[in-house]
Amino acid sequence: MKTNKKTMRKSSTAKARRQDKKARRKSATRGTGAVTAKAKVNSALLAEAGRIKKLIATNDKNNALKKYVIATRVQRVMDGEKEFGAGAVKKLGRLLRLEWQLLYRWAEVARAWPTEAVFRKVISQPNKHGIPLTWSHLEALTKLPDNAKRERLIKLALAESLSVRELKEKVSGPIASGGTKPLVKSAAPMSIKDSIIALTKQASGHVVEVVAWQKTLRKIPDGQPSVEVAESLAKALVAHNAMIIQLEINKKKIEAVLGRAQPTKQSMPTMATKGLAAEVAA
Repeated sequence: MKTNKKTMRKSSTAKARRQDKKARRKSATRGTGAVTAKAKVNSALLAEAGRIKKLIATNDKNNALKKYVIATRVQRVMDGEKEFGAGAVKKLGRLLRLEWQLLYRWAEVARAWPTEAVFRKVISQPNKHGIPLTWSHLEALTKLPDNAKRERLIKLALAESLSVRELKEKVSGPIASGGTKPLVKSAAPMSIKDSIIALTKQASGHVVEVVAWQKTLRKIPDGQPSVEVAESLAKALVAHNAMIIQLEINKKKIEAVLGRAQPTKQSMPTMATKGLAAEVAA
């Protein structure tokens, strides 16, 4: 009986040793895998990722110039396979926790406007509302193969105050390739009445946007704002002033026309205004 107990203890001890040895072997394998994974990202790429991470941390997403500086560094990684290794942009994306496709788009902006002076010139040109092209506009323009075509669409985008979606349509249309045909067949001209109704519906949407602006402004804390917030508000003020000027012109024209209308029609604007105000308040 004593012999059986001793045998059982020896067997249990041997089993525990085998399990412990197996666990240590697995742990060593995992450690080796981690070292190998780190080794695949060279020191130059790790250092560049650190620099880019600092730039991103201090960047205001609405500051195109700061984003351009980041884009030039991403482009350097893209073009520097010898220094940073194969597939460097994808590895950079993992290090920054950003999609590598996004980094490619940034780099293409830096490639399209290769110097800061050229880039500054593009983003300093305002449209008729005093608003320059956004970064998303510039990303859309990188799809064009040469500078001449980009310049043609930049002038068009500023002259017509194109949205990003509208610009993308132009980029893929005949105007971008040098053609003069319209992208779609012109529809029959709208009557004045139908045009006013359509524009009034658009104006209702803009009123809702203005109310959203007010909600955002109320969130700004008291005291001195940060530099980034102050810069963003300065641009917003330019846009608001441009909008106010155009609205005043429209308002005076509408009032002049209504002044010539029959007396029975003059109560209609008040009713419409009350309805719109109730819609916004809701």
